[in-house]
Amino acid sequence: MTDADLISMIGYVSGVMTVASFIPQALKTYATKDVSGLSFLMYSFFNLGTIGWITYGYLRASYPLMIFNSITFLFAFPVWFMIIKYHNKETPLL
Repeated sequence: MTDADLISMIGYVSGVMTVASFIPQALKTYATKDVSGLSFLMYSFFNLGTIGWITYGYLRASYPLMIFNSITFLFAFPVWFMIIKYHNKETPLL
């Protein structure tokens, strides 16, 4: 295995792990509509950061960065949207 192969493998394995980490939260939030323990600000920053990583991956022609951050965004953005939709109206989002 070459250094380039090892580097690519690290990128793809890390990408799979990052995506996998958001699936349970997205599914649980969708099923329960309970967003009381989720931070609007954290998901706002995270989604903006993910868009930044996608852009950086595009500019660097890094497929693992583009692919896995795009998939992560597809799970994290709906959670952010559900935080807005289902938050307790008596408390501010921030």
